Amino acid sequence: MPRQKLYQYEKTNALSIRMPASIREEIQKRAVENRRSLNQEIVWLILRALEILAQEQAAKGK
Repeated sequence: MPRQKLYQYEKTNALSIRMPASIREEIQKRAVENRRSLNQEIVWLILRALEILAQEQAAKGK
């Protein structure tokens, strides 16, 4: 089964970030479990975090 791109209709930009090795290793494990690349897993986690933050703001009435 091919991987589904999370952002197939948007232009992408390269971004270099620094993170502790332990966080990278944890994300890499999740990526393998979810059959995604490390990059796709990071994008998915950021999108999920943004959704949660938006829901929290909506609940607060902002």
